[in-house]
Amino acid sequence: MSQKSTRSKVELFRKEFITHARKASGNFVTVADRERIARQFLDYLKNKGIKLRQMDSLKAKYIERYIAERKANHVNHPAK
Repeated sequence: MSQKSTRSKVELFRKEFITHARKASGNFVTVADRERIARQFLDYLKNKGIKLRQMDSLKAKYIERYIAERKANHVNHPAK
């Protein structure tokens, strides 16, 4: 009998999101930067109380708000 995972759907979404960032093509530095930005975006969603459970639930407005907040905070490039 199969066991159910103890991970929540939100945690599974986070893992899947990071996996998509890693799987896109590019050299090591590009992939690492993309993964770091994806983690920052996921942290933004978490801090705003947005709990996504599926990739289909991701909306353009979330990304637009994330970019607007970064611009408002005068962050033009990702932190290293």
